[in-house]
Amino acid sequence: MSEQLPEVTSFLEAREKSPAVWHEQSEVSSAMIEIAESVGELTGTWNPVEIYTPSPESLKQEKEKFLEAFNRGQAHEPVFDYQVARGMDIAPQKEELAKKLAEVRAIKPRSQKDRLFRVALYTKIRDDLATCDLVDGINTKDESLIGSAMRQKYQPANPVLAAYAEQAYRDMIDGPAPKEIDPNQVLLTPKQQKLLKAAKLDAPQIKEAFEWALQQYGILRNEANSKGYQVVISDKATAIDVRDKSEDPMTVYIPTDRVVSGDKMGELIAHEIEGHARQSMNGMEMFLLGGGKLKMDGEALYEGLAKREDESYRLRFFGEASGVPAPWYTLAAQDASEGASFSEVFQNQYIRRMRVLLKVPPEQELHIDPEKHAEQADKAKKLAWATTYRVMRGHADMSNPLGFAMSKDIGYLQGWATDKQLGEAGYGGINEMAVIQSGGLQMLARLGVNEKDVPHKYKDVVKEYILTVLLPRLESEPQQPAGETLEGNSHSYTQS
Repeated sequence: MSEQLPEVTSFLEAREKSPAVWHEQSEVSSAMIEIAESVGELTGTWNPVEIYTPSPESLKQEKEKFLEAFNRGQAHEPVFDYQVARGMDIAPQKEELAKKLAEVRAIKPRSQKDRLFRVALYTKIRDDLATCDLVDGINTKDESLIGSAMRQKYQPANPVLAAYAEQAYRDMIDGPAPKEIDPNQVLLTPKQQKLLKAAKLDAPQIKEAFEWALQQYGILRNEANSKGYQVVISDKATAIDVRDKSEDPMTVYIPTDRVVSGDKMGELIAHEIEGHARQSMNGMEMFLLGGGKLKMDGEALYEGLAKREDESYRLRFFGEASGVPAPWYTLAAQDASEGASFSEVFQNQYIRRMRVLLKVPPEQELHIDPEKHAEQADKAKKLAWATTYRVMRGHADMSNPLGFAMSKDIGYLQGWATDKQLGEAGYGGINEMAVIQSGGLQMLARLGVNEKDVPHKYKDVVKEYILTVLLPRLESEPQQPAGETLEGNSHSYTQS
């Protein structure tokens, strides 16, 4: 990026002026730690994504209605059913959180470390109170309450990020500049790459791989270790997901029917375990408030680290440059924040997608032939729907009269850019310490923490898994014709 993001600039300025508070001998007030732990017990099962995501039935029905209307040239604003929010009674917790907030206000810090923890705890409780407002707003269809809660929890795109998203969109039309990659730097031979991409691993095998990777970091929760993550295969899961806060906290969920290729398995270990799980455990152990039940819900930097691991894996093992995260969520959220309705956000997304698919720059007129471009149009509609519904989740009124978006998903681009700029400034290790919101960067700067302070340092577990576990297993299996299943002692790999 040519221009530095404001949160990175603020971090660097604060870092330059701050003493190394983290290494002082003073301890954080036991009273504040007790409050933090009680807050974790109150809200540790709340996952806001579950709260503002429509029920699968509602999503399916409204998608069909919407696309049918769109194909007829009509606008239809969906009405979603937020089943999880409807089933929540958070009044007692909300009252208790308000009391805890007052208790935090009343505490007089005894040291700089105490003072910074107090700010972080105050912010955490405010974040949980925003979740309460979100539930209340959805259930009473109060757009004002929903909007204020969303803005409290997730930062909107700043002008620098919005401009970057627009440029990334134009680059998708023009095509990115080719990147030269030295094949001698790639860890796998072409034959090994082909073998990995052909292999298929089912849910039990994914579970086994995740547990192996978590074990390498000492963060697999089992009978011998009470701290860390368990791995669960679930019929309720719709995606592979590391959840610090849910019905069953600190769990990595795998859908029952999920099947991934061997190369994707490596990427998942890099992203979910070496990125998400490790970062969260570091935050929980270093700051208490940086992961686990007390994790903040803004996840831009969380996704930024995971994207860093994705890129490194693809580049080192396959010589593939994954490039900039797609700008779609940021562009859609920007439209919504300017007052666009669901149907208007969708229309803008559809046109932008068609321009990319047909390679038509914004300054040129776009002609869509219903017959000639039927395949591209169908693809653009599906993609536009997926993006639009995600940034409009939580709304009770999809006409969006108050002009706001569910901005969590801009975190993929924002987090990637922030992490990249921190790394370029020599502070990449900062983003491995905790799951923090952008404002938390200044707090870490003021604490004076260093890379050497991280309890679970990066081990490149994915390299060990690919080279010493998965590839030897695959190479020992007899190769079968496409579509047949290879039966091992306890594993099966379908070649495709």
